[in-house]
Formats: sequence, structure tokens, C-alpha cells
Amino acid sequence: MKLAATYTGDGDDLDNTATVLSVTKDPVTDNNSSTTGPPGGKVTKPEADLEVSKQIP
Repeated sequence: MKLAATYTGDGDDLDNTATVLSVTKDPVTDNNSSTTGPPGGKVTKPEADLEVSKQIP
């Protein structure tokens, strides 16, 4: 899942659903789909730990 750079939510409104199908008869169809949110449950703002240095000979 890729979020727009303008996304400001915390992930509570995000869901990802996977569903499987088969031509073989499945006696238990209740387990053919699963929904989850983002890893860890929340989305955090990106961070960067940068250092810039300049060397003059």
C-alpha cells in the first residue's frame, strides 16, 4: 500500500483485504478472506536523520 505524500491520517482509516478463490469446492468459505491495517497498526510521519558536512581542501 502506497500513501500519498499529502496523507495526514494515522492509519485507522486504512484497510487491506486479501481474498482467495478456487475451482475446488471449499467446505469452509469463512476463511477465504482476511483484512488488516498497516503494519504496527499506525502510520507515523516519515523521519530523516541526516548530517551534511563540507570539507575544504
